[in-house]
Amino acid sequence: MLNQKQVKAKIKELLRGQGLAVLATHTRDYPYTSLVAFAAAPDLSYLVFAVGSDSRKYEYLSENKIVSLLIDDRQNYADDFYLASAVTAMGEAGTLDKKDSFNYRLLEARHPQLRDFMAQASTVLIKVTVVTYYLVTHFQEVYQLKF
Repeated sequence: MLNQKQVKAKIKELLRGQGLAVLATHTRDYPYTSLVAFAAAPDLSYLVFAVGSDSRKYEYLSENKIVSLLIDDRQNYADDFYLASAVTAMGEAGTLDKKDSFNYRLLEARHPQLRDFMAQASTVLIKVTVVTYYLVTHFQEVYQLKF
């Protein structure tokens, strides 16, 4: 059993080790999932990513700001059921001004290959303020970290 300090350390390790998350949004009728390249705030209180303003992701984020992101370290092996860890970040999304240089640089430093995409006028920076993280390890050990 992990204590809260260990849970936070494990979440931080997982977020640092993975560059992509599965973003779950919701439309009028159905959930929608997509991949996003993300960066985490140093204190884990929020995640940032960039989307095109003409994308389905942005459209759905605009309709419903409540989202979740799944980040995991699976390797697609049978042992993943017991060895892989996953964290779900649940929170509320909002747009950031691209002049928010700290978060822009945070994402750019994590994903320099996105520099050109991020510089486009049609790209929007999104911040998800995390309310709760759920960490799952060893298939069914579930831990919660609330903000």
